[in-house]
Formats: sequence, structure tokens, C-alpha cells
Amino acid sequence: MMCGGKKNVVPTYVISKADAKDLAGVSKDLDSASTTILGITVTENGSSRQDAIKRVRVATDFLRGGAYLQIKSMLNGYENQAISSAADLSEKITSTKVEMGYQQERVKSLEDLYRRFPSGARASGQVVDPKDSCAKCLSLATQIITANNDINYSKETLARLQKRL
Repeated sequence: MMCGGKKNVVPTYVISKADAKDLAGVSKDLDSASTTILGITVTENGSSRQDAIKRVRVATDFLRGGAYLQIKSMLNGYENQAISSAADLSEKITSTKVEMGYQQERVKSLEDLYRRFPSGARASGQVVDPKDSCAKCLSLATQIITANNDINYSKETLARLQKRL
């Protein structure tokens, strides 16, 4: 059994349509308030008071069911988005940990070279991208500092990703 039509279900807005027209252009907050539904009034006719109440209950149950389905769908969408985001963040965390392992091995190798060749340990005042092909020509101390900076950046990235997760 359905309710009688548009006349039987009337929304109550935060601001009436007439007030919204008078206040048009004043504020975007007021504009959104004019479309925000505060409540819904459901009316029905019946052969008796009890019959009318019964019809209103049927109509409101129908409206609640539709609202429930809409909310359930929306929450399922949020849940899927959260699961997807968590998977993406976990993947980034894993790849950052792997990269950090390689960076730590690189520092260890550079420190071994530094101990073997202490004369090549002079620090350079140059700023060079460590991924640049000429970076291997820099002093061992500069390469060690740069590699440690990369590890620190990876640790910071890892901490940020874990907080977001």
C-alpha cells in the first residue's frame, strides 16, 4: 500500500523557499540550508482515525526502508573506499620498507669503502642529486651523508603512511 501522493509527504526545510528567495545571494550557507530537509510530515486519510494512523505507519515504514537502503549503499561505498585506501597505503608502506632496506645496504657498503679508503673521505661542498650519474664521483663522506638523508626521508615517509593507515 502506498501513500496518496506528493501532497501526503511534505518536507520541512531549515529555511522556507520564500525566505531563501529573499535571502538569495547573501550566503552559500543559507543557500544550502534552503535545500536541507529538517523533517518530513506524512498525512493520510482513512475511514477511521485508526485506519489513517495505519496508513501513515505503512507510508513511513516505506520511507524508512528507502532511507535505510540509501544509507546502507552509501556506507558500503565508504567501506569499500576505506578498504581500497588501506590496501594502497599498505602497498606503499611495503615498497618504502623495501627501498629503505636497499638504502641501508648502500650506506653499509659506502661505510666499508670509507674504512678501506680513508683518504677518499673528504666531504664536498657540492650539492648533487644522489641518483645522478656523477654522484658516484663525489667523496665517500658526501655519498654517505646523502644516503643517510635518503634513509631519513624514507623513515619520515613511512611514519606518515602508517599514521594515514
